[in-house]
Amino acid sequence: MVRRSSLIMPSIRSEFVEKAWQRNADAICLDLEDSVLEHQKEKARSAIRRQLPTAGKGGSDVLVRINSHRPMAAEDLDASVYPGLSGIILPKVEDPEAVAWTEEEIGRLEKLRGLNPGSIDMTLLIESCLGYTRATEILSYTRRAKTLMLGAEDFLLDLGITQSSIATLLPARTHLMITARAFGLESRGLLSSIADFSSPQHSFEAARKAYQFGYRGATCVHPGQVAPYNQAFAPSEEEIKMAKAVLETYEQSKRNGKGSVALNGKMIDGPIALRAQQLVSFSRAVEEMELRKSRARNTVISSEAGI
Repeated sequence: MVRRSSLIMPSIRSEFVEKAWQRNADAICLDLEDSVLEHQKEKARSAIRRQLPTAGKGGSDVLVRINSHRPMAAEDLDASVYPGLSGIILPKVEDPEAVAWTEEEIGRLEKLRGLNPGSIDMTLLIESCLGYTRATEILSYTRRAKTLMLGAEDFLLDLGITQSSIATLLPARTHLMITARAFGLESRGLLSSIADFSSPQHSFEAARKAYQFGYRGATCVHPGQVAPYNQAFAPSEEEIKMAKAVLETYEQSKRNGKGSVALNGKMIDGPIALRAQQLVSFSRAVEEMELRKSRARNTVISSEAGI
């Protein structure tokens, strides 16, 4: 799964959704939660079903961030689980039972609407100290979750911290990432705030630093973050070249009956070769995602041009 950039937009803003396919984001996240005011919730829900194909016509995955409050979550899911939906983002996760209920409800709606069972994945968003301390228990209950994320702003609010630096949240981010990996999930996000889109260079540097810490994507709050994130959260040409050299050298070493070998003054053994293989595999998945989006956008352009 490649979701280097997840561009979030309020479902209430149809003019944004109409242009979503042009943004080249790996995922478009239609928001029913924080960016939609209470009196706008019903109007936003009513728009979701027709927005799913619109947001996804450029080849992006389409996600919906629902509300955590059970009655609202039920309405959000009923409005969202239709063809074209790739995943649900569940915010403010604190209770394993709430995760289990959400998964069961998605499954019920998949069956009701003729969708492939299990086709809709979930992203779990930890935003409180309680959710953080219960992360292992929560992940023990989930079958759909593919991603675990830390909602930094709400987490800082719960901690009572008004100003933060990368160092403030690094221990929590690292622990949550390790927890996610223990259950086979990915972590996405930045080490700094996602709210800063002051320049493409800043966005690239922030995303690249997160990539070096093991993250494979982040939420974009502005279209200007999409291109920098797509570049930063992907292996560079130099990384790919080096990984392929590692694999070639290691395979030759095995053919010679050796389990380790030196390359450019560094030892290569099984774990290092496996890491190189993971990088090459991820780079191929990125290429496939880019090809999928390019073909989809070209189809839309040709259709609109009457070609």
